[in-house]
Amino acid sequence: MVTTFALACELQADWKRPTANAMLMPFTQNLSEYGFVLQNFWNNANGHAVPDPFGLVK
Repeated sequence: MVTTFALACELQADWKRPTANAMLMPFTQNLSEYGFVLQNFWNNANGHAVPDPFGLVK
């Protein structure tokens, strides 16, 4: 373990657990890069496609 966030990820283990919503806020507020990854997952989890504003996805 290198950081508090690494420890939190290990404790969470699976982002589909009921505690995931409570874990999201510290990540999005304090580690924005990882927060973006989590938000992207949840945006796409139910097949909802997020449009690519940069035209990079083909």
